[in-house]
Amino acid sequence: MNFVRNFIGSFVVTAFVFCVGGAYAYLQDLDVEDVYLDTKAPPYAPNVLCGKKNAKSNDPSTALKLDVVSADSSLPRFDENFVIPYIGMGGSLKIDGRWYSASEMVGMVDAARTNIMLALRGNMRENKDTLLLDLPGLKKTMDSLNIRNSSLRRFSRFFSGIGLNVGRGANTKLRTIDLLALKGDSCFSDDFVYLSGLDFKLNTDSVQLDFGLMKKQSALNTTVSFDFKYNKDKNGSAMKTNFESFVLEMPGLTDVDTKSWPTQVQGGNFKIFLSKDGAKDNLQLSREIEPYFSLKDFYEPLEKIEIPFLESKKFSFGKTSYSLGDIAKNIDNYFRVAEYAIDATIGDDDLIILAEAKKILDSVFVEKLPLGGVAFLNHALQDVHKEYSERNFVELYGDSLPAVSGKVKLRKGKNYIVFKVRPKTLKYKGNVDTGLLSAKDVDASVNFYVKVLVYVTDANWLVYDEIILDKVDVSLSAQVPSMEVGLFTVKFDNARGMGRAKLLYDVSVKPTVADSILKPYPSMVLTFDSLSLMADHSTVMHLKNKGGKDKFTYDFNRGEWIVPAPLKRFASFSGEDLLTHVYAVENALRELRNHVEGSAKADSVGEAVKNVAAVVEKMDRVVFVDTSNYGRYGLVKNVGAKYRKSFGDVLDFAEKFNGAWKNILGTEGTCKVEFLDAKKKAVPVEKNQFKGNVAYAKISFDLNFGLRPDFGQELVKILRKRLADFPTKPQVALTREGNLALDFLVEIK
Repeated sequence: MNFVRNFIGSFVVTAFVFCVGGAYAYLQDLDVEDVYLDTKAPPYAPNVLCGKKNAKSNDPSTALKLDVVSADSSLPRFDENFVIPYIGMGGSLKIDGRWYSASEMVGMVDAARTNIMLALRGNMRENKDTLLLDLPGLKKTMDSLNIRNSSLRRFSRFFSGIGLNVGRGANTKLRTIDLLALKGDSCFSDDFVYLSGLDFKLNTDSVQLDFGLMKKQSALNTTVSFDFKYNKDKNGSAMKTNFESFVLEMPGLTDVDTKSWPTQVQGGNFKIFLSKDGAKDNLQLSREIEPYFSLKDFYEPLEKIEIPFLESKKFSFGKTSYSLGDIAKNIDNYFRVAEYAIDATIGDDDLIILAEAKKILDSVFVEKLPLGGVAFLNHALQDVHKEYSERNFVELYGDSLPAVSGKVKLRKGKNYIVFKVRPKTLKYKGNVDTGLLSAKDVDASVNFYVKVLVYVTDANWLVYDEIILDKVDVSLSAQVPSMEVGLFTVKFDNARGMGRAKLLYDVSVKPTVADSILKPYPSMVLTFDSLSLMADHSTVMHLKNKGGKDKFTYDFNRGEWIVPAPLKRFASFSGEDLLTHVYAVENALRELRNHVEGSAKADSVGEAVKNVAAVVEKMDRVVFVDTSNYGRYGLVKNVGAKYRKSFGDVLDFAEKFNGAWKNILGTEGTCKVEFLDAKKKAVPVEKNQFKGNVAYAKISFDLNFGLRPDFGQELVKILRKRLADFPTKPQVALTREGNLALDFLVEIK
């Protein structure tokens, strides 16, 4: 037997509305009257009349309304990838020769429910204190609807029965009418009518239960149940259905069958319950499997860990989210079993027999977060601080494992035995964002390394004395289409032409009962087959990675990317360097404002301060995200209390700058970028390819401030002084129109 995947599916609210037009047209053909219910009477009636159609109410203000064609919102909506656990053939069920997913079964049930509610609406009447249910009329309506709607004709094959539960009252014994077996002369007289619910019994084939090494054939009884809800208000009485349960019952596996198993059925037959919260069952670990220790002291410290470049602390399997602490709680359940497996195989000679431990692990299959594997270190440690090698672990549980052999000897005194437990591959819920690249759709592998202190006394008694969560290794991987290098964009290609590089990000967490820290240092590497260095959608250079020797590596100590040697000169001037120039211009504007405020020309100070202050305020909005426009404009954004650039390469900078300037200042402010050769002449571009060696990037600003000559010259003077030490040697001038002109010449060296 094996741990089995208990996939917790994700649920998407989808509407299944069918044959609506035909259904309404049919109701019009029936000339159906509204159904009335006396509000003074209970929701059932003392006498049922048969075949009495068109009995009318004396109180038309108490209409009974039904949810006739709306999809039932209480039904669980399953993703198409949702897999029913423990069921062979990918978790689907076979009905009438066809395989159905959980989502398709829900759709068929809701279609039948809608059809039945339509039929009930036309065949329920109220006469004084009597609610009339016309069964022959109900059959006739059902038959007619089945004929008119070809998609409904297979109901009799899809369902083995559709039970309408009726009785004398809410607390009386119910009787079930099979709506698929109604006859023309059906009558349910001399009884009260209380509509209790609908049971849809699916005509499912037998299934093979798959518990890993153990498989079991069983008949399958599948029932989807609804109850009826009455709501009374000033507008009358309304009746609607409400989803109650979706149960798969397998009489071929019972609590008696599993009495000696590590995992046992609780209470009769094996059952699986499907709901909006996922799949649950009535399996439970044997009480004999009791843990010696728990990892619970490490749950909270793992919640506090901060991992660089991760925008959240959440992982997911399907649509269910897990923090590292949540994963530890699930790992605790597996570790409980692993402890039991190891302990059960220790003989009088203090030898742990690994093959026997594997047999026990294979026989246990209770899972929540699906288990990926359990491994055990092939020797015991006498020193808690001694390092161990990954290659010395023996896999005891996992997919397609070879035969396991070997023994682990426990010596007198302290022995630290080491487990490695991992869940199935998860998804990281968020992006890995380093600023220069952003990776989405990130796969995550999480390994928990647990040490248990086993003390062997002189009398050969075993004492389990301590548990240590030694470390948690998190490995993230993703495909990356592009990244930024300096003022340029790098686009990746791989051998299959998919346009991707592979990001590998490994982090090791060292938890204690008080806190969790990162073990220095994490590792982040970007590998690729080939790349193109781009500017303005044109290729500056192309690099093929022969033999895989070139790669991008992040230096966590220095906080920067180390790029392949052929790209280093292009990385010499970054987007952050460009922002430094923008900050300098903005600070110069503030300095000018302060200068004007201290001017001796008292008669003109007020207007001057007002004008310059307005320019400074608008420049702030150009540089920083403009919240008045829902963050659409701005060159930087606030990320984790730090400002980071919101543009990509230098051309994206120019585009964002121009858009923000025009939107915020209401005038044409121009930022242009040119690429020059060593002679400072423009490099021509043909067929999206630069024809020449790019040696400089020239960034030019023509900013329409409308400055008065005196203030403008003062600003030029301040800017030249402030920018004099910049390596790009910016040129600053004031145009006749009062515009501020700046040129930065960035050397690519």
